[in-house]
Amino acid sequence: MRGVFLFQPEVDADLDMDWLVTVRGSRRDEPSFVGQSIGTTGLQRFEDPDTGVERREPVNGILGGVDGGRFSDPDVVVQRENSRAALEAECEPCTPSQSRSARFRSERRVSYDLARDLDSDPYHGNISHSGGTTNDTYGGSLKGTIEVGDLFEITTVTGSDGWQRDVDIDLDFSPNTLFEIDTEDKGWQVFQELRFNGQAFEGLAEVYGGPLDWEIGGFMLKEHLDVDVAINFGPSTGLGGAPTGRTYKQDMLSFGGYATLSWDFWDAFTFDGGIRFNWEKREIDDYNLFVSPPGVPTQSILTADEQIVGSEPTGTLRLTYRPTEESSIYIKYTHGWKSGTFNATGSRTLGVTPAGQEKIDAFEAGMRGSYFDNRLNLTLSIFHYAYENYQLFTSLSSFQTPPQFVILNASDVELYGSEVEATVLPWEGGLVDIKFAWLEGEFLDFVQTQIQSRTVGVIQLPLPVEVDNSGHRLLNAPRYTVSLTLQQSFPIGRFGSIVTRWDGSWKDVTYFDATEGNGLPNPQGLVILPKTTIGQDSYWIHNLRLSYLTPDESIEVAAWVRNLEDKSYKAFSADLTTFQATTLHFVGDPRTFGVTTSIKF
Repeated sequence: MRGVFLFQPEVDADLDMDWLVTVRGSRRDEPSFVGQSIGTTGLQRFEDPDTGVERREPVNGILGGVDGGRFSDPDVVVQRENSRAALEAECEPCTPSQSRSARFRSERRVSYDLARDLDSDPYHGNISHSGGTTNDTYGGSLKGTIEVGDLFEITTVTGSDGWQRDVDIDLDFSPNTLFEIDTEDKGWQVFQELRFNGQAFEGLAEVYGGPLDWEIGGFMLKEHLDVDVAINFGPSTGLGGAPTGRTYKQDMLSFGGYATLSWDFWDAFTFDGGIRFNWEKREIDDYNLFVSPPGVPTQSILTADEQIVGSEPTGTLRLTYRPTEESSIYIKYTHGWKSGTFNATGSRTLGVTPAGQEKIDAFEAGMRGSYFDNRLNLTLSIFHYAYENYQLFTSLSSFQTPPQFVILNASDVELYGSEVEATVLPWEGGLVDIKFAWLEGEFLDFVQTQIQSRTVGVIQLPLPVEVDNSGHRLLNAPRYTVSLTLQQSFPIGRFGSIVTRWDGSWKDVTYFDATEGNGLPNPQGLVILPKTTIGQDSYWIHNLRLSYLTPDESIEVAAWVRNLEDKSYKAFSADLTTFQATTLHFVGDPRTFGVTTSIKF
């Protein structure tokens, strides 16, 4: 629900006022999003099919095995059996060593298939309970615009929002209780901004090239958050001091003051830019981490009251050249900043850890233009981003302790690339839109230390292990992406029009962790997962839409299909081999279809 009300009171002749009032509220109530769990327990063996002699030392761990609760997805079991039968058919009748070799080869083959495409039915879950998500939001805002004659304009924006949410999710995606979380949180925020804008040097346009547009302002943002998390590890509760819950409060206060200007200092040149001074404080209070070792009542073992204060000036400078009225070329520099934050997941060994502030220096150049009587609209940009203390959201695993999804500082990161968009109107009612992006991003210096199990003789010990991810690609940064749209409108006289539309998108290989999708090494120091297990190979998604519009376009009825081919793809994956001997995979939406009606008045 949303209501918008506009008030235009009549006041002094030199003042014009607009006041926009917005009230809003929403309710979300649905089953929690789940995915697929693929275990990693088992041996990769490499026997010679003729002699039965091991060609190399067995590897401890294989994708497609059982997880920490001794569960294996039935679809994976069937895949292994079918693959083994196909290999044994090649040597029928097989010797015992040939049969063993066929079994080992089929297990490795299926592990590569699972890494690439998951199992045959990734949308079929095997969970112990569906859980659910509810979220109630409410809020309102007041925006006022006051024009003071021809001198300047005042804008004030006041807003307040709140929410109350409950997320109960079977995060282990299995029929056993390994990793289930119920999170209740509620919070609110208030926002206030005041800005002034106007023009200077308007009477000296011939000397200065044109008036200078200016704006100055400031804002305040206050947020409060209350969190209560219950964690159920089932039989593993208490293992390594695994937490059973945590509660905490977090407050954030942010202030900013800014000034911007835009100046047409020559006939075809415009200079614009701005600077902002930022200050932010985050506090985490009443933090309690609860553990329940076997046979011991639940108790709080960690409390924390900490704060992070940061400040940084940010700004942008841009120079634009317009060779014609329909085209422009620009160069731009931006210095950006992201404040530090807390990793409130917490652990018995690490406690509440902070992530330091992130900075970026961004350079960009590009062009925009309209050609052939607006039949072709073209946008092109190239950019280079240099990050300092890049904030990385990732999974932090330790031996016999649950993983933490945390934000780490990955030291220096470089990102550069280009984007191109072309929109063509070839004939009446037709539209072709093409978007292409090229992206190169890597960690320049990122060495991550994790506590992992290492085999010393015949004993497994928890030891710190350095994982060097320097030179690896960034997370969620595919090298190439393509997006295409074809649309055609068919007028049907006084009855309106029918519009057909096809959208296609292609995304290159994408990684979900800093190891480029390979996951963490096993106790032997070997990588056991096939490439892109913690990632997604390139894929296409196709969407169709057919809509009817009335002559005045006030009513539209549209039927649509998304993911027409029912392509299964991973939206996110995580490696939990060091804790519950499994990998978790969130799967993108399957084929979805529906009807949408829109009424404008």
